[in-house]
Amino acid sequence: MRISLTIAVVFSSLVVFSQNIIKGNVLDVYGQGIPGVRVSMPNSTYGVPTNAKGAYFLEVDSLGEFQISYSMLGFQTHTDTILVEGKITIHDVTLEESPTELNAVEIYADKKDIAKEVMKNVIDNKKNMKRQYDSYQCNTYIKTTLEKENRIAFLKPKDEPEGRQKMNFTESYSISKYKANNTYKEEIIAYQDYSDKSESSVVVSADFSNPNSLLPSQVVEYNPYIFFEKVEDGEFDPYQNLIDLPKVSSKPLVSPAAVNAFINYKFYLKNIFYEDDQKIYDIIVEPRFKEAPLFSGNLYIIDSLWVIKSMDLTINGAAMEYFKDFRILQDFENIDSNWVPVRREFSYTINDGADRVLGNARVDHSDYQFNVEFDKNEFKNVIMEYKDDAFEKDSVFWVETRPIQLKPEELNFIREQDSIRQIVESDEYIDSVNAEYNKITVWDVLLSGVGFRNREKKQEIFINPIISQFQILAVGGFRWRVGGNYSKEFDNAQKIAVDGKIDYGFLNKDVKGDLGIEYTFLPKRFGSFKVRGGDNYDIITLQQPITNILSGGNFVRKTFFGMSQRLELVNGLYGRLSYDYSTRRSIEGIVYPPIYDTLYDIGIWTPPKPFETYTVSIFELEFLYRFKQQYIMKKGKKIIVGTEYPELRLTFKKGVPDMFGSDVNFNFVEIGVSDEVTAGTFGILKWNVEIGSFIGDNNNLDNVPYVEQKFFRGSDFFFFSNPLSSLQMLDSTFNTSRPFLQAYAIHHFNGSLLGKVPLINKLKLEVVAGGGILYIQDYNYKHIEAYVGIERKFKIRKQLFKIGVFYAFRQNSNPNTALFNFKFGLDFFNSWTNKWSW
Repeated sequence: MRISLTIAVVFSSLVVFSQNIIKGNVLDVYGQGIPGVRVSMPNSTYGVPTNAKGAYFLEVDSLGEFQISYSMLGFQTHTDTILVEGKITIHDVTLEESPTELNAVEIYADKKDIAKEVMKNVIDNKKNMKRQYDSYQCNTYIKTTLEKENRIAFLKPKDEPEGRQKMNFTESYSISKYKANNTYKEEIIAYQDYSDKSESSVVVSADFSNPNSLLPSQVVEYNPYIFFEKVEDGEFDPYQNLIDLPKVSSKPLVSPAAVNAFINYKFYLKNIFYEDDQKIYDIIVEPRFKEAPLFSGNLYIIDSLWVIKSMDLTINGAAMEYFKDFRILQDFENIDSNWVPVRREFSYTINDGADRVLGNARVDHSDYQFNVEFDKNEFKNVIMEYKDDAFEKDSVFWVETRPIQLKPEELNFIREQDSIRQIVESDEYIDSVNAEYNKITVWDVLLSGVGFRNREKKQEIFINPIISQFQILAVGGFRWRVGGNYSKEFDNAQKIAVDGKIDYGFLNKDVKGDLGIEYTFLPKRFGSFKVRGGDNYDIITLQQPITNILSGGNFVRKTFFGMSQRLELVNGLYGRLSYDYSTRRSIEGIVYPPIYDTLYDIGIWTPPKPFETYTVSIFELEFLYRFKQQYIMKKGKKIIVGTEYPELRLTFKKGVPDMFGSDVNFNFVEIGVSDEVTAGTFGILKWNVEIGSFIGDNNNLDNVPYVEQKFFRGSDFFFFSNPLSSLQMLDSTFNTSRPFLQAYAIHHFNGSLLGKVPLINKLKLEVVAGGGILYIQDYNYKHIEAYVGIERKFKIRKQLFKIGVFYAFRQNSNPNTALFNFKFGLDFFNSWTNKWSW
């Protein structure tokens, strides 16, 4: 039934739309496709680019003869008269190369003054364009197609077909809302995703926090190849001085109409023509610096009004880390005396290993309403909200709503994926997948782990693989560990999860383990209650250099019972109350293999610390507040995006004496604040400050056990650790029960210093600088350090990362430590939040 309906819809869609299509390929004299050719009607601002293979798809409103122009720098402009007699007309074109580049320069030479005068008028008119409206609302249709092709022939798998394969087609229909100060909200009315079910998904995971963080750990399905999902993603407003689009470039892009445009761009007059009785200047935009975050292409500007009617721009490739090339087309219309975008098209390519991904996003805006009086809670931190039935719209809805005609290959792809979806969403198919998942193979047992899944009961069981059971560097040497987890989700999205492990040390013949249960009782507010208990060897602190993390001196034996409850009290305010009852014992009697004596001699292992056994009853109350935290509501779940404001943290610990035999008596308070500040083209500053202390009389402070004290991470010799939470030149790990202050800052200049230096800018190196301070009253210890470095971004398939070399120097209370050192760092990019770790 669904297949028949789809075929009927495909047929009806060819009748409903009034557009007719001219499509084809633009080739060079050797028969190769030419990417980036502008295909347009002469004396018109309307046009489209050819894709990476030289193919184009031009919509026209009626039948008859049309003059179509094909233009590209370096090729002779070609104009043909094409007769459109039906819905689809195919027309291929061959372009010849221009005889010389000098002739083009000579043509433009005497038109520079006109272009400069036009752009001056556009820049002078910016203040009027920025004050057009205080708010608006419009309907937005977004269509994204992704295709891939193998770009390195000898790396192509033997069973992969030749040519391009369509891998993704998505479309959405939404209500876009905007108010002053760049505040947006998208209400998704309808959404559908036709991903190629025949291959592995390109979806990646984004894990937002570590298990001990107050922030919930969320894994979100996200496709980094899809550029435009909401208006905010691609708001190329040419009247802004800087266009901040982190999905495209980590550096703000300088607009061709910026106040400093003439410093960054050259402008030439290409043509003057009339469209709808309006005089249009076709201005060529050329960047002065090829490695800087700048544009090149064409602006179409209306005489006297000095507004941009259309733009066809590409971004300098060197300014983008993820995309190989990126092109933007935008058409503006005057609606109720406001010039607003009505059509946007983004064409881009991404190299992914041996493959090249070709992306195209088409965006249409309609039904604009200006100066709308929104409810005061309309923009309350929800930047994107999917309606409950957004994923259930049928094909008839899309035919009636879709403002453009889909390409024949897109219609065919939808029909194919609908047929596949009918199969893969059936109970029989899901059961067969689960049956396949539940099969136990040798590789599962050895490497992947053994899993059991029940679709109807929404429950899963997982047992860790053998490879993870061998704990070679554990306490006392080799230990054999067995562990796994169980989870069940209920119809109301509540969830219960159980995990545990047990391990055996062969040298000391001891058994250790623990078991935990977590119940998520309020999913939309991340409300959960957790209980955990056991007897194991526990790390004293993670605030240790890499070489000391697994040292004997960083472990205690812990027999414990604990429980905690976490809840988001209001948006952005997270709280957690924990209770820990445990007995701490020294592991000085543990026997280690002889090789650890050698590790001790070379300074990369320390023996266990002796101390008297004691018992603790500790309550811990934690708060974290993220001002104006933004989030997305999708399928009844709250997905955290982040905040542009500071983050505040408060921790209070209370060691209760004599409670169930507790031997501790202390109060501890710590306050922290962190933020990220964008400095335009001069980069991004990130900082973090923490201050705290144990509270009480000197006797109580002196008796805080070593394990419970505050630790400060000693630096690794060559490794550059996270500069927002650790120092780079701290000669050893410190601990204290007295007041302390630590502060960190790092500034990424994002190419603003080296990006305009000839030759050096081709290396794509970026300068970074920062520093930190630490004060510990206990030792009257003061440490001040600073560092400068050079970073370089790299990309491997879907993952961006950067490698840095740093020169760090310090001044502290210990005159015998090194004054400077070189460091090497590695950081990874989170494509969901569009942020680096530091």
